[in-house]
Amino acid sequence: MSKFNDLVKNRPKWQIITAAVGAVFVALLVIGAVFGDKKEPESTASESAITATSSAAPTSSTPATTTTPESTTAETEGPTMPAVVGKNLKETQGQLEAAGLTIETVDATGKGRSVFQPNNWKVTGQSIREGDPINKGDTVTLEVLKDGEKPGAAEPKVPKSEPEAPKPKFDDETYAASVRQSILDGAGLTSFTEACGQGIDWICYIADVSASTDSIVIVTVQISEKDKAFGARVARSVYNFAGGDHPNLEWVQVNNASGNVIANDRFR
Repeated sequence: MSKFNDLVKNRPKWQIITAAVGAVFVALLVIGAVFGDKKEPESTASESAITATSSAAPTSSTPATTTTPESTTAETEGPTMPAVVGKNLKETQGQLEAAGLTIETVDATGKGRSVFQPNNWKVTGQSIREGDPINKGDTVTLEVLKDGEKPGAAEPKVPKSEPEAPKPKFDDETYAASVRQSILDGAGLTSFTEACGQGIDWICYIADVSASTDSIVIVTVQISEKDKAFGARVARSVYNFAGGDHPNLEWVQVNNASGNVIANDRFR
């Protein structure tokens, strides 16, 4: 030991300082190597934790992957029929025409009325149900009513009355023969010519009696003159003799042999 001390005393100071610094440096290296080896397991544990976290990450992102197709499906769905019952017809027409639909209207009362002022009508029914898919060009039929009306308020149909039995056809020849007979019976004669020898000239001159209806009788007399006074006397006499048997008789027309009307008198 004394030799070591002597050796140290005899050495220069810079050698002693250099040796001390070297010893400290070596000591630091040794300490670093020892503590560095002890931290390796901690690093390995950290790496394992990171690996575990990375493997768990896909599980948490799974819902996002499944929701993406659903949103895409919703976006690709086509238009559907809206609910229009109870809405104003004019507004409904604008909404459906914008969707490319063709619109037809039907009067819900059953009267078959046409719509001229759609703003005064409302929708009471639709042929395409709410939510059903629609395409451009589709036709939708809307049942409509005027504001304040109720469905099925059509006027009741009045039952048709049974047709009247057809009246029998007027038999002009039979009617005219009946008038002639009434004239003869009234005068007590069997023929018109029989009256000539008895001074009943107006009957003697009767050539024919005809009828167009049961209210008009036409008498033709055998005179060529337009003697209206004589014609009036014949008309009055015919009515007096035949009117009682023929209640519908109103007019007596008298024509002369030339076809000229010399009397046309109404008695009822």
